[in-house]
Amino acid sequence: MDNGTGIAVLSLLSILLAGYCGDFRIELAALNGEDHCAAPGQMAYLAANQDVFDQITLIINIDGVGYTQSETAISFFGLSTDIEALAVTALFDVPDTCEGIAWLQGDHSMFIRSGRPAIAVTSNWLLQNMVTQTITHTSHNSIDVAEVKKAVSCTVSVKRFIAETAVAV
Repeated sequence: MDNGTGIAVLSLLSILLAGYCGDFRIELAALNGEDHCAAPGQMAYLAANQDVFDQITLIINIDGVGYTQSETAISFFGLSTDIEALAVTALFDVPDTCEGIAWLQGDHSMFIRSGRPAIAVTSNWLLQNMVTQTITHTSHNSIDVAEVKKAVSCTVSVKRFIAETAVAV
């Protein structure tokens, strides 16, 4: 579930955004820095994009969504009032979705440290049990603990948010 559903969401999102014609450049990047202490992928991404970080409007990190025993948790970091209002409307209009705590143990943290606004999406149970959970990074992390419908709902709401943001901003 951890990382697998994120890749599935990115894959489906790339299909749903195929006809995107908005003013914002959208980049789908698969990063996995929090799982590897050296974070070589993140370091390469930072090096390649260091001159354009100030042009990044928003980061959306999708990590560990779809846990069968949990709501989808959405956390905001440094969003403008307008973007946050659009995010609340688009992202929380999905069953089994709640506001998540501010967590920095994810790939969105490198962007937050660089002053970029971010939205982090994960399973609320993982947030509430971050220290004691026994699913991610273990043999229990499998498709059996993921609910495809939740991952698809997440994808559709993120696509809706991107479409609404592209029109409103």
